[in-house]
Amino acid sequence: MYIKSNRSVPRVALVLSMLALTVLAVSFLSYSAVAGVVGGGGIGDLAIRYGYYRFQTDVMLLTVALLIVLVQIIQFGGNAIAHRLDKR
Repeated sequence: MYIKSNRSVPRVALVLSMLALTVLAVSFLSYSAVAGVVGGGGIGDLAIRYGYYRFQTDVMLLTVALLIVLVQIIQFGGNAIAHRLDKR
């Protein structure tokens, strides 16, 4: 039995690939922040060195808020592109 579908397989694969790239970008951002905590530099290093070690709570909260905003921008952009590619 053959089931007809109005969606093509490459289109679905493209949408799923876009969603996977979105998750990958968010994971890279989180891993880079963790790498900064252990000495790799970047925004995690900024949060630990200036916010935590020097007791500057405003710096630490600002870097955490910046990370949250970056994750939301990446997630919203990736989902918007995937939604445009999906023709359901």
